[in-house]
Amino acid sequence: MTVPSDVRKPLDEEALGRALEILPHRPPFLLLDRALEVVPGERGRAVKVVTGNEPYVGAGQALMSPLVVEACAQLMAVVAGATEGEEEQRSESKPGYLVALEGFDFRRHVGAGDRLVVEAVLGRRMGPLLQAKVRAQVEGELVVEGKITVSSPR
Repeated sequence: MTVPSDVRKPLDEEALGRALEILPHRPPFLLLDRALEVVPGERGRAVKVVTGNEPYVGAGQALMSPLVVEACAQLMAVVAGATEGEEEQRSESKPGYLVALEGFDFRRHVGAGDRLVVEAVLGRRMGPLLQAKVRAQVEGELVVEGKITVSSPR
């Protein structure tokens, strides 16, 4: 059963500060710096400031495109994981696995000094599969958008 969106509340400031703890990733593969907004089970926004001294920034000082998709997938996991309730449950949640990417067309490179804003809106659940529409922007300019499907263990 889906809770109507007018009943769902965004996470408060304290919970937003802990939102990324849902992920098993740690630097350097944690590709989100902080959550800006998370409405559990519905949508979220997060930011990544790209610096030139990060190990995954290419020789041309650009963030590799698959890592922009990974940042989108990490935000999707945060939004989905935030629905699991208590802190203990979140820390014990099992990872999902990437099943499909649809419609990803990169329109711009993300370079050192860019502030990447990632958005995810969860879509329908089809048994163990969960889909989300995701997009990433730099200064309001679209970098990429598409759909991600993951398998969920629950």
